[in-house]
Formats: sequence, structure tokens, C-alpha cells
Amino acid sequence: MFKKLVQFFRKPPAAAPAQEQQPIAVVPESHVSTVQAAPADAPYASAIAAPAHYLPVDTQSIVTLYGQWLLGYATPAPEITSPHPKLEQAIAQLEEIAAHFDLRRIPRLPTLVPQLMAMMRRDRTTASDIAELLVRDPLLTGEVLRVANSVWYRRSTKAITTLLQAVRIIGHEGLRHALLASVMRPIMRTQTGGPYAVIGERLWRHTESRMWLCGKLAVGYCDVSEAQLVGTLSGTGTSALLRTASLPLLAETAADPMMAPRFMTIAARLSAQAAAHWELPESVQLALSPEAADTPLAKVLAASNTFAMTSALVQAGWIPAETISVIEFEPPGSAPERLSLLRQLRALQDADATTD
Repeated sequence: MFKKLVQFFRKPPAAAPAQEQQPIAVVPESHVSTVQAAPADAPYASAIAAPAHYLPVDTQSIVTLYGQWLLGYATPAPEITSPHPKLEQAIAQLEEIAAHFDLRRIPRLPTLVPQLMAMMRRDRTTASDIAELLVRDPLLTGEVLRVANSVWYRRSTKAITTLLQAVRIIGHEGLRHALLASVMRPIMRTQTGGPYAVIGERLWRHTESRMWLCGKLAVGYCDVSEAQLVGTLSGTGTSALLRTASLPLLAETAADPMMAPRFMTIAARLSAQAAAHWELPESVQLALSPEAADTPLAKVLAASNTFAMTSALVQAGWIPAETISVIEFEPPGSAPERLSLLRQLRALQDADATTD
């Protein structure tokens, strides 16, 4: 049913909280402290007081730091040179979860989504046609209205109150955003509270940032709609693992530089399996898999992931914004282009945070 899910996105990314109130998981006591984000109107490149001596220059460093921040560290952990004694225990637990994960637990798309996708592929489809179909699903209707009123698509201070207005304003890109978000939000988030609730919210913001970045970086490089799709779905495996694994064990081993990359490999494998379960195109399945580094779509996904992680770490005060200028990935882009993109993302996140 989902072989055509290439044209397809909740409300765009909200900024991270200005202040961490408490650790999410059990982290070393020396790293449990308050982190204050920079004021929104500060000059971006120097807005956040990050350690001047610390400038990560490779993707693995970014991934390691992001894993620590995601799990509740308030400051970066000191680098370690020998494997953590519990690393293999943590990895074995993750492998066990992945091996026995029931893909049937992943939500299916709303029944109207395939019809909407097919309709959007037809040149003569009008906004009225789409609105007429959308109105049959109250959840999708609410999602489209929310996206239309977000800082990412709203064009004036006047609220968008009708479905037809919303469809006309957000266009196909916004519809992809709304439709995919209706599926992915329940996967990333939880209504039950607990440690994962905070992590899930951070993952969702990261997912939205990554989707937006995929759309930007894919232009002239690979199919934009496919890029937005993989940018949305690639967090499926991460969410599944974090919902089930021992968060204290993951937090304890997060300082090991091998932990986050190995976690991501297992998570990517799960995401690719989910894409196969959904019968998505082979190009999407390949881009999500750990072995896909050489495809243009996979490169855009990897770059967008690094961008989104870097943005979160800059906002947390862990690294300077200039970090994005020195990390090597494709599509490369000049240092000013990367900083400009990071600035745009930060501005949208800050503006969106004020509307929550």
C-alpha cells in the first residue's frame, strides 16, 4: 500500500528548552548541572558560551556528544581512551531488542494518505480537491491547519482557520510534512510520561529539523521528496531502541566514543527494516540502511543528521556554531553557506518555540 510513499511531512521543529531542569537518565554526578541557552537575539556565531578549546572536527565526535546530551548529560563527558567496561553489555542489549522487535507495533499510515499521495501526483488536482478529501479525517485536518499556522509556512499574522486556506498556503511540501508527521509523532513521542517522554520530545524536534534540512540539501543533488521522507523515517529505529533499552545503562556508557556510532548502526538497521515492512521504494530502504553511505540520498540524510545534531548541541551550549564549518560531509557547501543554513534553522526553531 505504501510503494508510492515518495511524495511525502507535525509542526516544524521547536527549539530546545532554555534550561535543563534535571537529568533524563542516570548520568555521572559531575555532569548533572543546569545549562543555560543563549538569548534568541544574540549574534548566532558567538551567541552561546561554548568551551573555546573544544571544536569537534568529525561526525563521530558530534554523534557521541549528541548521545550524551540526549540521555541527560548537562556537560560533555571527559574523553576516555579505553572501552567502557559495560559497553559490550549495552550493545548486546540493543542487539537483542533489535533482533526481537515486532515491526507490527509501528503505526500504519491513515487510510486517506495513499489517496492523497495519488491525488498530489496528478497535475490537474486543485486545492479544493485535496481539502475535500482531507476533511474526512479530523486528525489530518488538524495537522494541516497546525502546519499552515506554524512559523515555517505562515505568511501573515492572521491565523489560518479554513482547510482550503491551509492547503493553498502550505502546498505539496507542507502536505508532505503534515501527512508524515501524523504517522511519526506517535512513534517518537509518548503520553505516559517518564524518562522517555523528554527524550521522545527531543527526538521529535530532531526529526523535524532533519526533515527540513533534507529538503534544503537535496536540491540539485537528489529527489527532494525522497529526501524529506528518509529524513522523517530515519528516527524510527532510534525511538524503538530508546523506548525499550535500559536508559541508565546507555547513559553510563555514553562517554565511550564507540557507543553512539554502534547504537546508530543498530538503529539504522531497524529503520530500514521498518521501511521494508511499509513496502517503501528500494531507494528509500537503501538510504536508511547502514550500508548506504555512497548513495546521494544517503549522503543528504547523513549531512542533515549531522546538521541537526550540531544545531542541538550549539543551542545547549556544548559547541560553537563554527563547528559546522569544519566537519566533512556531502553535499559539502561552503562555510558561509553552512552557517547561513544553521542560522535559518535556529531562527525557525526560536520562533516556533514562542508559539508552543
